[in-house]
Amino acid sequence: DALRRSFIVLRWIMLLLLFGYLLSGIFVVKQHEKAVVLRFGRLVGIGDNRVLPPGFHWTWPKPFSEIIRLPAGRVWSISSKVFWHGQPEDQRDQFPPTLQPLIDGYTLSGDANLLHSQWAVRFTIDDPEAHLFGVAEPTALLERELNRAVVMVSARMPVDALLRADIEGFRQQVEQELRIRVAAWPLGIRVQGVDLLQLSPPLQVAEAFDQVIRAEQEQAQAVTDARAYAARIINEAVGQADQVVAEGETAKVRLINRIKADADYFTQVQPAVARQPRLMRRIIWQDAIREALGTVGQLYLVPSDADGRREIRLQLSPRRANPFTEGTP
Repeated sequence: DALRRSFIVLRWIMLLLLFGYLLSGIFVVKQHEKAVVLRFGRLVGIGDNRVLPPGFHWTWPKPFSEIIRLPAGRVWSISSKVFWHGQPEDQRDQFPPTLQPLIDGYTLSGDANLLHSQWAVRFTIDDPEAHLFGVAEPTALLERELNRAVVMVSARMPVDALLRADIEGFRQQVEQELRIRVAAWPLGIRVQGVDLLQLSPPLQVAEAFDQVIRAEQEQAQAVTDARAYAARIINEAVGQADQVVAEGETAKVRLINRIKADADYFTQVQPAVARQPRLMRRIIWQDAIREALGTVGQLYLVPSDADGRREIRLQLSPRRANPFTEGTP
């Protein structure tokens, strides 16, 4: 009876252990995460069911199955320092006279110049199945393809464009070349962008490059200042020319109007002058005297002399009027 009871207890214990073992196959896929299940080393599921979304799932526990989790939507990044020099930061002023093989990395430009650079590529895992089973070590392959793109693009461009004139174009061409190469491999990733972290000429000639850059900056500044000065002078000259033309047009209109008024006046008085010439000459003479006295600064009256004659001296304004801008002097 004791033995029978022992077997019954042992049976329940085994059932509980089996039930606990089966419950251990329950797992949770978190948000922003995807998972795949390998059973005896093979992927479980068909089509889209192979990639498990966030939520509760069950599979046969170990050693029958293995759960592989991958972050969904996370941006990964790998960097490459293959083309960077090996000189420590605290020894930049003590660089050797030549490059050191197997220590200093570099790329060759299209005009046979050397340059150092550091790169990084940002990517997301777009297809977990292809990323896990497409190729061995996909991130290592991605880094090699990045280095290959840098070498190819560097060899197509001159060093001036790479270091100064077209740095952004250099980066864009490397990114474009890398995207083409990644599409040819079953990596299961999507390239989000390529970053140029550092760019430098060889340390042995860096000072010469800096001098060229400073000279070009000074030249560009001088050209900019000269163009600004030329534009300002031209604008001032055009403004002065427009002002002179406007004043000339105004003076022309004023002169024409005055001549027309004199002509009209002459036309009006001509018949009267023809009838009474002495009287009209007297009137015109008086009008002229009245107009002249209007411009007199000082007036002196001299008494008559012994002969009974009177002499009047007038000091007219020394300023001579401009016939094109003012009245007749």
